[in-house]
Amino acid sequence: MNSQTSLLLGLLLLSNGGLPSEAKARSVTVDAGEFERHQAVVLFSLPADEKATQLRATDGTTIPLQIEPGGKASFILPRLAKGKRVTYVLTTAAGEDRDA
Repeated sequence: MNSQTSLLLGLLLLSNGGLPSEAKARSVTVDAGEFERHQAVVLFSLPADEKATQLRATDGTTIPLQIEPGGKASFILPRLAKGKRVTYVLTTAAGEDRDA
């Protein structure tokens, strides 16, 4: 694993904002750090029973989400400028927010 990928993975956050599960959907925040990111593979863990199939950004764009048995999740981050951060909400294919 190269240092750019390690940095990206080290800055990845999975949260529900500390609110009750019915109050806020799960989200993933990625911080580019000191490097511009292009087609970066992002890996993180989810609960094994997670049903989300995609990620939705605040601008409405979606990215497919792959979840392997045991909750190992991954997606391809198309582009993220140096020093920028993006947050995606976990959703189902139908576009419904996935409650945590």
